[in-house]
Parts: sequence; C-alpha cells; structure tokens
Amino acid sequence: MFSHEYMMSSSPEKVVKLGNEAYSNKNYEKAISYYKTVIDSGYSSAELFYNLGNSYFKTHQIPRAILYYEKAKLLAPNDEDIQYNLELARTHVVDKIEQLPEIALVVWWKNFIRSLSSSRWASIGIVSFIIFLVLLGIYLFTTSGSIKKWTFWLSLLFFLSTIFTISFAFKQKNYIIRNHQAVILTPSVTIKGSPDKNSTDLFILHGGTKVMVEDRVGEWYEIKLTDGSKGWIPMDELEEINDL
Repeated sequence: MFSHEYMMSSSPEKVVKLGNEAYSNKNYEKAISYYKTVIDSGYSSAELFYNLGNSYFKTHQIPRAILYYEKAKLLAPNDEDIQYNLELARTHVVDKIEQLPEIALVVWWKNFIRSLSSSRWASIGIVSFIIFLVLLGIYLFTTSGSIKKWTFWLSLLFFLSTIFTISFAFKQKNYIIRNHQAVILTPSVTIKGSPDKNSTDLFILHGGTKVMVEDRVGEWYEIKLTDGSKGWIPMDELEEINDL
C-alpha cells in the first residue's frame, strides 16, 4: 500500500492518522494495513491495539479482534471501552471454558492491582513520596506540638502509600512481562496429548479462545485452560498476547 521508504519518512502518528481516516471511511481492510505497518515498525500503544481490534471486529475476524483487545487491555487495564468491546467479541467465541474457583479475596486483590497500569501506580507512588517529604519537612521544622503530631501520622501514611503503590507498579509490570497467555487464531484446532501431530487427540478448541502457555518444545506449545485442562498445540495456531 505504501513503500518502506514512505514509512521511514513518516512518523507513526501520521500513519495511525491515515488508519483512523480509513476506519472512519469504513475502509477497514486499509485501516488494518496501516495499523499493522505501525506495529511492525516497533510502535505500540493501547489506543493503537484497540483501533486495530475494532478494525478486525468490523471485518468479522473475531479471534484477531480479541487478540488485539487483550493487548490493549494489558497496557490500559482500566479502560472501559476496551473491556466492553472485548466482552462483546468474546460472545462470538464458541468455547465456553469454566474457570477453576479461586478464593474471593485473592481474586479481589489481583483485580485491584491490575485495575491501573504500572505507570499509573508509579505516578501515584511518586506523588505520595513528594507529599511524604513535604510533611516530613514540616514535622522537622515546626515547633507546634499539634502540627508535629498530625504531620507525623500523615507522613507515615504517605510513606506507606509510596511503598505499596511502587510495589503495585512492579507487580503490574511483572504481570505484563510474564504474561504467557495466548489467543487461538485458527477456526479450530485439535489439542494433542504430546508435542507430536500423531499423538492422542484430547479436545478441540476454536478461534478466539484464550489459553495459558505453560511450556514450549520445538514448534509446539503446551497450553492450559482456565478449567485446568492441558494439551499441546502447534505454535502457528495461536499468538501470544504479550508478543509486544
């Protein structure tokens, strides 16, 4: 659609704008081409993945729409539009995998940490630390007993806030880095009992289903479903969400 030389001379923002214009004109295939070219050049953002997911959804390529909504969600976990469109796309997935029960408190804690991006948690931590320093300065230099009392407890509160929010930032960052989930892209695939095409057939999965990648042997991935089922699948049948 456009040459490599054109891409080298154009900023990612300019090509994304062309993609947005193509999308607005309902030329979704052209929009996909623009967005993919930007991604292939090494640029990524939640908005870009979201727009590409929308374009795939409009062209009824549901598995790829889910893949890019999931990528967008990793970078912007609290975005309501991304979550809504992801849930909408999931209604088209054939496989309905039940999830093994987890302790409610553990689920709540994970969701709380993942409710904000690592950069947002880090920003909160930096602001908390600055407030802590200000309060500490007031505590050290004031002569008022009541002010010392309040600034001591408030500074302690913001110091603890700094520790927790920075730790949340690292946890969220590690979650993204170590996220080994993937999305099935082909219409259907038979999951095998071992990394061999002649091995036992275990079950069938369909496009759009999200799986956890547990291991790799050659050109095969060992995957795990939320219900605990495991098996082996050829690598070219799926794509990892965190392949950023």
